[in-house]
Amino acid sequence: MSFDGAELTKGAGQIEYMFDYDNRTLTVFLSSDMFDYRTEEEFHSPYRESNALVNESDLYVFSSGANRNFNWSNDTTLGLPYGHINFDTQYSYQDQTLDVFTGVYDLDLAGHRLITGYQQLGSRYNSLNSTDFLNYGADYSGYMLTFGSSNNLVKGGVHSRNALGFYTPQSGQLEILRDGKIIYSQAVKQGQNSISYDALPKGVYTITLLVKQGEKQLVNETRSIVNNGDSTLFVGDFDYNVKVGALDKGEPYLEGALSHRLTERSLLGGSITSDMNSYMLRLGGKYHFNDISTVQYLGGFFDTGSSYYQGQLSVGPVGINMRRFDAKGSSVDLSQALYGEQDIVEYGVSYSAPILGGNAYMSYYHISIDDKDFETNSDNFSLSWSHSLGI
Repeated sequence: MSFDGAELTKGAGQIEYMFDYDNRTLTVFLSSDMFDYRTEEEFHSPYRESNALVNESDLYVFSSGANRNFNWSNDTTLGLPYGHINFDTQYSYQDQTLDVFTGVYDLDLAGHRLITGYQQLGSRYNSLNSTDFLNYGADYSGYMLTFGSSNNLVKGGVHSRNALGFYTPQSGQLEILRDGKIIYSQAVKQGQNSISYDALPKGVYTITLLVKQGEKQLVNETRSIVNNGDSTLFVGDFDYNVKVGALDKGEPYLEGALSHRLTERSLLGGSITSDMNSYMLRLGGKYHFNDISTVQYLGGFFDTGSSYYQGQLSVGPVGINMRRFDAKGSSVDLSQALYGEQDIVEYGVSYSAPILGGNAYMSYYHISIDDKDFETNSDNFSLSWSHSLGI
């Protein structure tokens, strides 16, 4: 392309060159996606000088004639100079038992996290990073030591990591538009710039990024934004999780998991788990179509022939989910220790919406269980409506 003594030449990648023969100047145009807008992260120190003991206690008392019982639950956290200890316990007077649901030591480091101890299904310490979705539906109750990537100590908080980066050849006025409406505006300097996601509305959406000097447009780009707290990974980065433990229902095991944020809207992941007698490979992914539509899929494959599949689709107020497990092998097999000893097929649909000044929720759920001797099928439909009196 050439015009009035100048020639525009496209080079490798997104670089463009402007040769002005009359003025003997060369202008180089660089695309915004050629820059790394990430700054060197700073972390809080894992050391704490001041610590505390925090206990949340619940007491349930029941009495009817000669039948008396009380359950006393305690969630206790003890802060240490490095990390903290947590115990979640429940004492039953009737059964004369003390159940320990969680007993762990949790240590946050710069970019990493270590958790070790005992935990049951549903413990909040089962969650570490973006690899968590690979464990959906599995029961890891037992003793474990897990070590993986974490940004809990990032200064500014984990959700301040992501930023919208761009390059402008001259100083100007930045305008970020969503559906034609300006959602953010500020003056920007020449060169590399970035806007923290904390300054942008929450959600999944597409924006138009403009930099202007008067009526002249210096930058006009279309970008995807995923700002829902679902992932704190930078695009192109990885999370990892290495775990060793002993399941309540199985043998000692070793697991490695990895997730990769491929694009702004997509996350891929995979893991390998082995108890030295058998192994499992899991592959999965998430994709955000827009602010109201998300799909997630996970597949698990065992060398014994067992398999596990799970999928979710959300489209606005409608949610669709499916889960299937085909059990093969012995009752002490890794697959059955994690997912149970029975073949299971589950699927359901839910819908929620504001109706008549309140909130309505409808759901349909089907489950089929086959333990080789007999098969059980169950269908459940529920409908609820709630309204706040504003008192």
